[in-house]
Amino acid sequence: MASKIPIHKIKSDASWGTEVEVFRVTFKHFLTDTTACGGMQRVFERNPTSADYIPQHYFDTVTFDDVADTALIWLEKPNANWANPTDCGDFPCTAPDNVVLHFESTVFRGTRPSIQASDFQLVSRVLQAGQAYSQCEDKMSWNAFLCLNPNLGVLLFESLDSDNFDRSI
Repeated sequence: MASKIPIHKIKSDASWGTEVEVFRVTFKHFLTDTTACGGMQRVFERNPTSADYIPQHYFDTVTFDDVADTALIWLEKPNANWANPTDCGDFPCTAPDNVVLHFESTVFRGTRPSIQASDFQLVSRVLQAGQAYSQCEDKMSWNAFLCLNPNLGVLLFESLDSDNFDRSI
């Protein structure tokens, strides 16, 4: 079987149940959300082909050096075209609505985003969920919530018999 190239288009089976851990990384000079050529740029965006599952990300001792608020993050909504019988049935696949990025011991230098805590979470902007979480602020410009709630996570559903999976549950 051919490999799934390019790897950024990898689908559910290869990423299911994973976690991403990032340590001691610096993001520097994101002073605007546009490049010199007029393209969009942000430190964090979701992979546009991630429909089935986006692993929970953990960042420890990350430095943001001259990172503007508008250039920090944008979490795009699920692609409406994913609502079809071959992909996700009658509703768009929901992985983009389940993004959780945890940050601990974060350092800010110079221009900084509107985050005051060194420990925080960035999660997808799903109003009914985000408004129910304790200590979360709606950040419409990011299409995300900024939270101070370390108990947030990605719910992982594992079916022993995927052929009998009932989406109505």
